[in-house]
Amino acid sequence: MAVPVAQAAQVAQNYDQAKSLVTEDGYILFIYGKGWDKKGDMQCRRLMADPAIQKAAGNAVMILAPLLQFPDDAAKAEMKAVAGDLVYPSASLKISYPAIVMYSKTNRRYAYICGPDVVKNDVKAIAARMEKHLKALRTQEALLAKAEGAQGGEKAKLLFEASHVQDAEGIDKILNEIKKADPEDKSGYVAAQEYNNGFQKDPDAAATLEEVLARLDKVIADPRYTAEQKQKTCAYAIGCIRRKGGYNQAELMQKYLDQMPKFGPDTLLTKTVPVIKRDWITGLQYAEGWNGGNMPMNDKPTELEGKLPIAAAGTYSIEFAPKGGRNKAVIKRVALYDGKKLIAEDKTEKTIADNADKVYKLTAPAAVKEPHLFISFGNKPTERDTRGEIIITAAQ
Repeated sequence: MAVPVAQAAQVAQNYDQAKSLVTEDGYILFIYGKGWDKKGDMQCRRLMADPAIQKAAGNAVMILAPLLQFPDDAAKAEMKAVAGDLVYPSASLKISYPAIVMYSKTNRRYAYICGPDVVKNDVKAIAARMEKHLKALRTQEALLAKAEGAQGGEKAKLLFEASHVQDAEGIDKILNEIKKADPEDKSGYVAAQEYNNGFQKDPDAAATLEEVLARLDKVIADPRYTAEQKQKTCAYAIGCIRRKGGYNQAELMQKYLDQMPKFGPDTLLTKTVPVIKRDWITGLQYAEGWNGGNMPMNDKPTELEGKLPIAAAGTYSIEFAPKGGRNKAVIKRVALYDGKKLIAEDKTEKTIADNADKVYKLTAPAAVKEPHLFISFGNKPTERDTRGEIIITAAQ
């Protein structure tokens, strides 16, 4: 019976030495600030010697690497002598040191760990992150190996998936390889790889909101796009609704907010959902009345939110008092519910003006335990420059 080979990270003094030891788990640089961060130097040495870190490193080769501040040619040569072909993270990453930087066997950086966990020397947290990233590398490398034996759309698919493995960085120049595999993009993975969610450049400046959302909905429904791409697309859709539709599209914003957690319950974007709901979805408020920002774009019933002065059985007057704007509000229906039960409604269409009928009367046949008032506006999307108060009183 064969004895399984034990997993064991190894330590090398420099890249040249590490090359003869490297396995499929690649390299890990423990980078400290030489000459300007003695604590970081000691910390990296302690981490490299820690059994939990060594276990988390798998079969990778670990190297203690110096980072010299404002290096001259001699200092750069010193760093190169240790790190060799493993390129230090660029300043554009805004990485802090000490840092743990992870590379594949082919010298490709796929992850780095820095910040609070490293500063606090939280070995358990650091080890957990290393294990997560190493697992991602193994998945990534397996997909790349499989892609080598594939052709056409299947190869394009595998390359795309490799570049989007969670907890591993994307692969440099992978788009060129996807294009070589599928020059006519019959698989759709070239488009998926090039897709930027509209964040880098707005392709929808001249498009209508309906056209924008139709395009984005196709991406969200397309199985070729990743969960991360779809979540960012939802966020972009919400931004477009905000810019092109404003507060009046609260229900439409809600549609995309509801989808975001499905594509990643613990992501930063998901954590913004409550904030967006609080700041951008105000709805029709009893305390504020109506205005062009909270009126719906269609005649679908909109609930009047807030504490309503409706409780006892009897008749209530709902008055729409205009307060300005170029247009007049058009009301098509007012309906009163007790919970989910409709108890009174008036479908008379009225154009609200000072000298016109602007009062609806609804009768509650019994005491109302859970009052909900729904209003249907009839204004066209281009005729929503109107505002006013909604006054509810018990009719005399």
